[in-house]
Amino acid sequence: MLVYVADLVLDYLVRGPWRDPNGYNFPTTADFDSVATVPVLIEGSRLHLGALIALVVVAVATVMLGRTIKGFEIRVVGSAPKAARFAGFNADQLTILTS
Repeated sequence: MLVYVADLVLDYLVRGPWRDPNGYNFPTTADFDSVATVPVLIEGSRLHLGALIALVVVAVATVMLGRTIKGFEIRVVGSAPKAARFAGFNADQLTILTS
């Protein structure tokens, strides 16, 4: 429901405070410095180190959710909240943890 508001805020920022002073009056932002960007893995493409970091995070989350007690608690609270309360799992604590 707030997509329209977010679009207007972004439009204001791109055409106002974040406008590229060398952009020939096009609504674009300035490029980041090279020290503020992640390294590119394959020259000439947009594949950068963030792709590898995302794969590592997915692998860690898969192992954590599938092989640990905390992952079991998260699955139980998500599928059967009453059974989780009966087992002594703190649903409020897990909600904060998973947020």
